[in-house]
Amino acid sequence: DETAPGEEPLDVGPPVPNWLLLAVSESVLVRVTVGTCEAPGTFETSGDGGETWTESQAFRESGATQVLRLLVGSASSILVVAKDEECEPRLFGTDAEGDAWYQAGSPGMAWYLDPSSPREIGTPDGLRDVPCEAVSLAAVGSRAALLCADSSVITSADRGATWSDPIDVPMAVAINVADSEGYIVALANHDGCRGIRTATIRDGALDTPGECLESGPVVGGDVAVAHIADEVILWAPDAFIYHRG
Repeated sequence: DETAPGEEPLDVGPPVPNWLLLAVSESVLVRVTVGTCEAPGTFETSGDGGETWTESQAFRESGATQVLRLLVGSASSILVVAKDEECEPRLFGTDAEGDAWYQAGSPGMAWYLDPSSPREIGTPDGLRDVPCEAVSLAAVGSRAALLCADSSVITSADRGATWSDPIDVPMAVAINVADSEGYIVALANHDGCRGIRTATIRDGALDTPGECLESGPVVGGDVAVAHIADEVILWAPDAFIYHRG
């Protein structure tokens, strides 16, 4: 819903994510609570587009603690970059249901962002310094985008070797890969919306944000967004929304 005339939108900056969301297909989704080394996160899967969810009890026994990134592996596998019990980044793998887990070794060629080192990210070519204080990462293949603490987004098309000029994205709270060229951002409490609007970044510019998706006021890192085909998938505190955008 729109706010009443004269009512100010909530002022929300880019938070460190508490939740991550991965769209494997239009029906198969994965969501995690990030957790910490001391209080490990959780891993859930859905095979019906988010109507129902099943928590992976085996994840709790895998040795993974704080989740840093979700990504699709080969065939029907899902990979997770997470810290292990020694609080060191490792690569974990599982099937699409999250029933059986294995440690795949170091993160190796995987992109990831460790919130404790916001000026450095893991890339396909190893650790690289980045030109902003990174809050959130979206990446696939050789390209990536970083949501920065100053509410800007920077992008790379060469495995993190160079980065674009910053794009100002006020009210951004989450980012993910959108399609073969772009990225999707979730904008909290934007322009009178008591919830989330989404917008895409393509060719160095932010598109016009879409309609208001009602989710209640968003505060902190309890929001995640994903995109697959023409669908926007939003996970917010009081709503899980599958929206054609």
